[in-house]
Amino acid sequence: MARFEIDFAGSRTQSRQRSMVLLTSGLVAAVAAVWSINAVQEERASVRIQAEAVRKGPEPRSRAEVADTAMPPERLREMALANRIADQLNLPWSGLFDAIEQSTDASVTLLALQPDLQDETVRLSGEGRSLPAVLAYLDLLQQQPALAGVRLESHETLVQDAQRPVRFVAVTQWRLRP
Repeated sequence: MARFEIDFAGSRTQSRQRSMVLLTSGLVAAVAAVWSINAVQEERASVRIQAEAVRKGPEPRSRAEVADTAMPPERLREMALANRIADQLNLPWSGLFDAIEQSTDASVTLLALQPDLQDETVRLSGEGRSLPAVLAYLDLLQQQPALAGVRLESHETLVQDAQRPVRFVAVTQWRLRP
C-alpha cells in the first residue's frame, strides 16, 4: 500500500502568497470604493449648484441687452404665428355660436361658417327652401346683438333639384367687443 503524506499545517510560502493576494484584492476594493464615493459627492455638489441656479432664476437683463440679442427671422415668424393662434383662441366664439343658434329657421340650413378675424366679418353659406325664407333668416341674424350689417352677397336657385332650393352666401360684421 502506498503511503500518503498529509500536511495539515501547510507550507508557509503558500500561506504568504494567499495572504498577499487577499491583501492586494482588499486594497483594490478599498481604492475603488473611495473613488466611487468621491465621484458621487462631486455629482451631488454639481446637482446642488444647478438646483440653486434654477431657484434663483436668470439674472435680470437690461432693455439694451435684450434689444441687442436679435432673434432670427424664423423664430419671429413662429412667434407671430403663435400669437395669431392665441388671438383666435381668445375670441368670444360662444357669442358668435349663440347668435347663430338663436337664429335657427327650419326652412334654412347653414352649410358653412367662415370667420375673417382681420375684417371681423363672418361669411355664411347655406340653403333655403325659397328666397323669402332666406331673407327671413337674414333678418333673424340682423336682430342678434353679436352680428351687424347682415347682407346677402349672392344667391342661386338650384333648378336641377326638384324642390328648387336657394343656395346663398351672406356676410355680416361680427361684433367682437360689445
